[in-house]
Amino acid sequence: MLNEGVGSWTARRARKTPDARAILHEGRTLTYAGLHDRAGRLARALRGLGAGPGTRVAYLGPNHPAFLETMFAAWSAGAVFVPLNMRLAGPELAYQLGDCGAALLVYAPGQAAVVAAWILPEVVIGFAWFAYLDRDAGTLNGILGALGLPGADWLLDMPFLAIVVFNTWRGTAFSMMLFSSALQSIPPSYFETADVVGASSWQKLRDIALPLIRGHVVTDLILVTMWTFNVFTPFLLTAGGPSFRTEILSIYTYQLAFKHFEFGRGAVPTFVNFPPSFVSSQ
Repeated sequence: MLNEGVGSWTARRARKTPDARAILHEGRTLTYAGLHDRAGRLARALRGLGAGPGTRVAYLGPNHPAFLETMFAAWSAGAVFVPLNMRLAGPELAYQLGDCGAALLVYAPGQAAVVAAWILPEVVIGFAWFAYLDRDAGTLNGILGALGLPGADWLLDMPFLAIVVFNTWRGTAFSMMLFSSALQSIPPSYFETADVVGASSWQKLRDIALPLIRGHVVTDLILVTMWTFNVFTPFLLTAGGPSFRTEILSIYTYQLAFKHFEFGRGAVPTFVNFPPSFVSSQ
């Protein structure tokens, strides 16, 4: 077999040692023949989606065999493989995708909702939630109606609850990506040893997982706190209404400075916002 570069490495290795272990992940073994087969099928799928020489193929997901499969599949198709860090914030990931010119994004199984919540622009997310909560044609009321339950005008009757749920959903996406990446970094042998001595799930969480990801938990709390003080997307849902019931700090600042043109008063809330943001960042 001709050496056609790194993209053909799995084929060459599968030809020499097809049954040798290539990957061991969570107790499951993947041989070189299996890796070549999976990477080859993914490469054909990528080509069918337009991947070719020079095309950027991005990957977003935790430590998983899919990372290697996507990497070799992209190289086999002649594309450029772009790994993304799950710990980056949404705007940073969006910038990387735009800056590298990624034409395709491969994400880990179960990450679709997370990717949608964290990668899509806030304007798109805001209008999607507006359509979801709409009184007349909203998805939520449609589901409730199909179940024989009464709907509601969520943005009028319970506006503050609506934006709390929205912001929680938005922040949970980042937390899921961060904690998933953190848990993947813990050696499986730690949990295997705990299983041998008969530790319960709660004991493994308390004595192994939480101490090892404590830094990630603190980082998550700091970032979520800072973003909550600065979030502005609820303005697209309620514009601070009705009757100022959802006029959070960022919306209040905007209303003063850019609607009433009281720039001096509009600058005052920033002094309220600055101390907690400064303290949480230390």
